[in-house]
Amino acid sequence: MARILIVDDEADTRDTLREIIEADGHDVFEAVDGRDGMRKTLQFFPDVVITDLIMPVMEGIELIRRLRNAYPRLPIIAISGIGGCGEGNHYLEMAHLLGATERFAKPLDYSALLVSLSQTCPQPLAVGY
Repeated sequence: MARILIVDDEADTRDTLREIIEADGHDVFEAVDGRDGMRKTLQFFPDVVITDLIMPVMEGIELIRRLRNAYPRLPIIAISGIGGCGEGNHYLEMAHLLGATERFAKPLDYSALLVSLSQTCPQPLAVGY
């Protein structure tokens, strides 16, 4: 069982991800934007962070950059639905270049996301990264 932090400003997305990931046996924590995501990372030391890219207060791109600098081994999964397939892919590519371990376009393929979680973090990492 891993600790997963979901960072997304859309409550429906967080709720759906929480249900699916908890049903897969993981503990889930939630954050509403990048700033909240940084706070929750320091508070809960998640094994994986799943972050949306376009959010108020602090976007996911900035969150990825900060997390990668602070925790180089922390797996980060970027998700985005902005701008359809063209522009959304641009944001997802930028997330990858900044250090996202994996990336998914919305609407999410939940089965693929769960496979990615099992491959990215089959066992909890040591706290502190």
